[in-house]
Amino acid sequence: EKVFGREGLKDKVLQEADALARLKHPHVVRLLGVCYDTKIPLLVLEYYEDSLDKFLKKLGRRKSGVPEHLQYKYAKQICGGLIHAHSKGIGHRDLKPENILLDNDGNVKLSDFGLAWVMPEERSYLSVHDFAGTPLYAPPEAYADRPHLELRSDIWPVRLIFAEIFGVKGRSRGRYTRIERRPPSPQKSPSMSSRPSRVVSPSIQEVGRAHKR
Repeated sequence: EKVFGREGLKDKVLQEADALARLKHPHVVRLLGVCYDTKIPLLVLEYYEDSLDKFLKKLGRRKSGVPEHLQYKYAKQICGGLIHAHSKGIGHRDLKPENILLDNDGNVKLSDFGLAWVMPEERSYLSVHDFAGTPLYAPPEAYADRPHLELRSDIWPVRLIFAEIFGVKGRSRGRYTRIERRPPSPQKSPSMSSRPSRVVSPSIQEVGRAHKR
């Protein structure tokens, strides 16, 4: 409330509710209802304790990578949920491992649509005045002289998330000092097989094709 103000926070909550109400997909967290009995509406959502962020940190402490079968699974499910959101004209704007939940069976659930936005049908991009999101995962257009968003802006953070899933070196989490035009060039870790390129490229291309339909 200190950051957004009461009315701003209320609008943010209702914005997330509107976005989630449009989405019905196995890899997007489900909105169960909205409680209006409080000063600021409360969202009732599916609850999942685990997230991709927690999973990656746990593996980091063990100094082990994501098993290959899970790399493929996460890549396909993240893209599946994102394609569904984009098909409804909804951009997430804050994709990162913390906002990718995992259910009891280890399936992906995209969450936290508080910064989500809806693309007007007659537009291909949306001008914005203020930066919002997580700097480490924000696309270059968010830092442009005239900041704007496109649905495909979500592809940038997806590529960075995939880099973490597949054990790619080249970006230090938590440091926001460097803004690049392109995601870091993949550098295979010693334990990394040749499979990621065969999984990541088709998955990203599938999202790209969805924007041409």
